[in-house]
Amino acid sequence: PKESGRLKASDENKPERFKVAMEGENTKTTEPQMAELKTQFARQRALLLAALKKGSQAEESMLSMKDDLTRKDVIIHNLKHDQMALQQELQNQQQLFDSQFQLVQQQHQAQQLQQVKQYQELEMLLHAHMKRDFPANPEANSAMLSASELQLPGV
Repeated sequence: PKESGRLKASDENKPERFKVAMEGENTKTTEPQMAELKTQFARQRALLLAALKKGSQAEESMLSMKDDLTRKDVIIHNLKHDQMALQQELQNQQQLFDSQFQLVQQQHQAQQLQQVKQYQELEMLLHAHMKRDFPANPEANSAMLSASELQLPGV
């Protein structure tokens, strides 16, 4: 037997109520049965529309979350890139500072060495001047010193 596409009236309250009636059986539907079928159809249609609407909202929400996630990924990527650039700049500045500090230390050491050499030269000149002005005789040195002590400048 072929299926006619209609529901059996006896299957109305059973889970298998959606089985199709077979051809050759009583396929006439009464007015109350038709009203019940229309009511069931309206409920199923409402459930289907609600499910479709809910599914659509869920899909829209998912797309929105994906977009948010993509934006956050881009922000994270940009922040990491900025961080790397700042670290590189910091390393460059640290290297520049270190090289300038070493240069200043070298200049300071050279200046100290120059001052020591100048002090030594002045000391040698003073000794040479004292040897020239004061003979090797200690009595003469003390006599000259006494004489120079007696001469007060400006008197």
